[in-house]
Parts: sequence; structure tokens; C-alpha cells
Amino acid sequence: MTEDLTFTELGSDIIDDFEGCTEPVCVSHGDIYKAGTPLATYLARWFEGDRQRGLDLQITLGEWGTGTTWQNRHIIAFHASFSQPVPEFVLVDSDAVWGAELGNKYSAAEAQHYAVSTLARELAQAILLRDPAVVEFASRGVGL
Repeated sequence: MTEDLTFTELGSDIIDDFEGCTEPVCVSHGDIYKAGTPLATYLARWFEGDRQRGLDLQITLGEWGTGTTWQNRHIIAFHASFSQPVPEFVLVDSDAVWGAELGNKYSAAEAQHYAVSTLARELAQAILLRDPAVVEFASRGVGL
């Protein structure tokens, strides 16, 4: 499924005053397309050089374009842990500190019951392989 996806990195930066965080946070965000059609947008955030704390990933997927609203989309969030050789993605509450207006927020328990969370997990794994800043952090604990 992820082979036919196109990723557009929209930017990455270190933010000193990221909402809800008391220390600088690295962020990267982008859009994902399937066959040229918008599929999702994402935000990844992590603490520079601190691979042990993992990475938080918020994926918003659903319908995009003219005539759609936030009600047509779902925000699914994961925490990626790098303590094992293969990263582990755990559903977490989508606190939606970024882009709360982008879609419906779900708790981890609610998200488990939606088929869309399976797609979001596949996209999370693909982001780990395709977003340059995330790849750098996941592989060496650095980024940006």
C-alpha cells in the first residue's frame, strides 16, 4: 500500500516554545498523497538528540478539498519507541496540540475501534522511512 504514496515534506524546524513543552522540540510535517489525491497530513515531534524519549506522531486522514471540513477527517496519534531493533508504534490520545481544527480527535481507546487506525499505523511506518528529518532522528537520534 505504501509503495504508491507520495510524500511532500512541508518543513522541519526546532521550536523553542512548542505548546505543552518546556524545552525546545524538533518538528517535521508534511502531506501524503495516493495517486495524486490528498490522503493525510502529519506532524512528527521529538526532543533533539534524545532518541530514548521516542517520537510523537499525529496523522490526520480523511477527505480533503473543496466542500470538506474537519468533520470529514480523523486525527490518530502514536508514540514511537526505539528501544527495540524495530520501532514500536503505540496509539496515544490525539491531544492535537497542532492542527486541532484539522479533524476529529480520538483517545487511544477510541482509535482502536476505527479501521482508519490501521491505515494510520501503515502511514506512521512509512513516515519513519521517508521524511528526511524523521529518518535522521530515528536512525541516529539526531535531526534537523
